[in-house]
Amino acid sequence: MEQIKEINKPTVDTEIVFKTPLNKVLITPIGFNYEEVKRELIAVRDYAISVTYSEEQIKEAAKSRAKLNNLSKTIKSEITSIRAKSLEMCSLAESQLKECAGLINEGSTAIDKQVKAFEEKQDTIKQEAIGFFFNAKATELMITGVIKLDQLWNSKWLNKGEKLPTIELEITTRLIKIIEDLKVISTLDSEYEAQIKDKYLFTLDLATALNEKSRLEARAEQLKVVEQIVKPQVNVPTEPIREPQAIVEEQLQQFTFTIRVNPEQKEAFIKCLKDNDIKVLDVKKGE
Repeated sequence: MEQIKEINKPTVDTEIVFKTPLNKVLITPIGFNYEEVKRELIAVRDYAISVTYSEEQIKEAAKSRAKLNNLSKTIKSEITSIRAKSLEMCSLAESQLKECAGLINEGSTAIDKQVKAFEEKQDTIKQEAIGFFFNAKATELMITGVIKLDQLWNSKWLNKGEKLPTIELEITTRLIKIIEDLKVISTLDSEYEAQIKDKYLFTLDLATALNEKSRLEARAEQLKVVEQIVKPQVNVPTEPIREPQAIVEEQLQQFTFTIRVNPEQKEAFIKCLKDNDIKVLDVKKGE
């Protein structure tokens, strides 16, 4: 689109100036014999509420009712006429103002599209700059492939107030912290180091990773307890375990015993039986 020359560019300083300012419009009140009518109607109302008509007076009462109903219709008709006249006085200005509002909306929408397109382009450029810095810093700190930018991404980085130097410092600080945390995990000298690192790299929280270490170690201890429960009651052959199909049916013996275990111990116990090719004939739920 050809750029508009400044000399031909319209201003947006237009103001709505009424030829007759609204606060100076002299509106003459529509008057009528209000006080007189009100006074008479109050008297009629009070009388109608208090009186008890006789049979001879019913026809007269019906006539009074008809007069009141007609007067009510007249009042409603006058109200409609007054409103219509008032709207007529304002209709032209209202129509013109709505037309101007429509023109404003069209112009604003056209500008808004270009502004948003520019802002999206700037966001893309900034995002690419952040990605370039992350890759370079990850390479420098020899942590490439260990962590991804998506795991560190902060949505506020695309705000106009967030400058690149501040973002780069935040990324550098986070990467150094990750390296230090991984070193801490390595010094634990745990047999579960791989699982602990996986948990850390998923959460980027050292406390969570250390809790995973405790959980794995506790589970291992529970498995040892189960093995101690099982070993005294299982005849472990001194010779190499033969394939299941090679076991002669006459050599098998049947034992019945009761143990008390938690769910994890139960799982480990059953696994131990399966690993030793021990068939479970019946399982009953304990108390």
